[in-house]
Amino acid sequence: DVLAVGCWDQTLSFYQINGTLIRERDTGFDPCSLRYFGNGEYIVLGGSDRKASLWTKEGIKLAAIAER
Repeated sequence: DVLAVGCWDQTLSFYQINGTLIRERDTGFDPCSLRYFGNGEYIVLGGSDRKASLWTKEGIKLAAIAER
């Protein structure tokens, strides 16, 4: 089990249940909401860039899926 955390320092961080940081990714924008999708294989991330984007569970951005 992994906890994904979007932070207003423009990072997406992944933690183990015991609190150990696994990895941290730079997003280039302030993440405001995120949701695991597709049985936990993907993350949909929305933020200050006014886009919803699809990321892997490892924190690799795949594509913007909606834009305002």
